Amino acid sequence: MEFLSQSQVGQDAFAHSLVGNSGTFLDIGCGDQNGSNTLALEWVGWTGYLVELDHKRAEWCRQNRRSPIIEGDATRIDWGLCSKREFDYLSLDIDDVKGEDSKIVKVLLDLLDSGFTFKVMTIEHDSYRIGNGTRDLIRAILPTRGYTLARADVKCKGNPFEDWWTRGAL
Repeated sequence: MEFLSQSQVGQDAFAHSLVGNSGTFLDIGCGDQNGSNTLALEWVGWTGYLVELDHKRAEWCRQNRRSPIIEGDATRIDWGLCSKREFDYLSLDIDDVKGEDSKIVKVLLDLLDSGFTFKVMTIEHDSYRIGNGTRDLIRAILPTRGYTLARADVKCKGNPFEDWWTRGAL
């Protein structure tokens, strides 16, 4: 089956190019059909879990996606209760607010400290909108956990908003 990217700037194609047609994902801030980082992966046979705070988007996923969805705030999920720990792809796409502690960093650390591993990660940092604080924290944490920055400051409409990471030999 031909892979047809549905994500904003090719996040799904990046993961697919490294893992292939059969993989697993954890999509935090999964949204709906508009710019989904995992919908096209699901179409080619990937399986995974979706997390979405917005009720309307979560409902869309319940109606249109095969993967189970957790509706709620990712910063309040007890990741230690999850039995699956190894995933091929993490899409971490939640919005931080300038001047507040980073929700992105909190969720990332909660996952890593709970023993989760990912072969590929795309992590939104929105440095164009909120400054470099979240981005710099992520870049300090992930290399100490065995991850390599594959693409830095990926841009959408000219704005650097995301970093892409890998772990291990792919």
